[in-house]
Amino acid sequence: MIIQPSRRTFLLSLSGGAGQELGMFIAPGTLVFVLLMNAPLSYAETGLASAAATLLGFLLVLPIGVLVDRVRRGPALVVTALAGATTLASFAVTTWLGWTAAPHLLLAVVLVPILWQAADLARDAYLPAAVEHGRLVPVNATVVIVAELAYWLLPGVMEQPMWWPALAAGVLAACALLFRAIGVPEEPAPPRAGWWAETVEGVRFTFAHPVLRAIAVSVVVVAMLQPLLGELVEPRGNVPSSWLGYLAVPAGAVAVWVLRRRVHVFRLAWVSLLLTQPFAFLLVLAETGWGVWWHALGTFLPLAGTTAAAVTLLSHRQVITPSRLLGRTGATLLLLVGLAGVVSSFVEVLSIYLFTLESMLSPDVRIPVYAWPVVLLSAAGLVAAALPLYRVRRLAEAPMAEPSPLP
Repeated sequence: MIIQPSRRTFLLSLSGGAGQELGMFIAPGTLVFVLLMNAPLSYAETGLASAAATLLGFLLVLPIGVLVDRVRRGPALVVTALAGATTLASFAVTTWLGWTAAPHLLLAVVLVPILWQAADLARDAYLPAAVEHGRLVPVNATVVIVAELAYWLLPGVMEQPMWWPALAAGVLAACALLFRAIGVPEEPAPPRAGWWAETVEGVRFTFAHPVLRAIAVSVVVVAMLQPLLGELVEPRGNVPSSWLGYLAVPAGAVAVWVLRRRVHVFRLAWVSLLLTQPFAFLLVLAETGWGVWWHALGTFLPLAGTTAAAVTLLSHRQVITPSRLLGRTGATLLLLVGLAGVVSSFVEVLSIYLFTLESMLSPDVRIPVYAWPVVLLSAAGLVAAALPLYRVRRLAEAPMAEPSPLP
């Protein structure tokens, strides 16, 4: 029976999304670990398999977005969950029987991240139909919290890697049942115009819509600059930020969950960036007497702020984007964030290389001199990430904010 969005569909979506994130999060790391332990492959070959999965993710993200917009998202979630469960279950059975084979493991290592990407896009596109708009923030915040708390399971994954694929397969199978039970009606898919034309339409809409364009600029800046701060600055002494970092993401998600009824969702995004990102400048005090605590504040608060912004911007994008374009706009943003991550990784690797050279000349150096301009510019850039959102705040916070037509 087809039902309208209700508390029941909210709970089903909440449970399904959280379980999906947990199952898909555990799987890739476990597969790579077991591949190294059981298959006759070198670290280089395993790295190539992981690199192939990353490259395929870049190449397929836009086609996957088109596919998500072509099909019904509810059945797509069921199919991706069952496909992931089947892949992991076969992996667990062959490992338990001692029939581990490199081709099977390599296929799983490459396939599971792609299924994860497709499932994320399908879930984000399906939620506006399955959940009332006022409940999008709790669902998205819960998914973020579960993904971060899954890091705490990784030590157990490394100790008992054989059992975790079976557990993840069971979780994904349960998610398939949860998504199958939702059964809310969906808008019919638009007429097909060809893969290229539909891809261009999604990318064009993302950059033509002023609010989506501002969201894209903001998330790209954050994805590019925030990783640099944690890698280039290390305080002296014990680091409380190592465990505070695990709490920053849940703290940011819980904060927007609590405040969503009092403050407009979009306003929460740019205000959280403006209030928290200036604390990144405290990292310049990391080598002082209280450097440990300055470092903790300079990492915890900005990370909590960007998490709050990410949850609220996703929820707002789900409201203002037409249903027929949700998959493609989400895929476009994923591609942009991935490219920003590549640039950030390049700068990080270059910094490590320069730091190695400087350490050879000055063994006592902890933070290279050249790192401080990068840190200051990154902190300033994180503060500036709120400006594109601030400029479109009136349009985004209008009572009935709707996407503007394509030019």
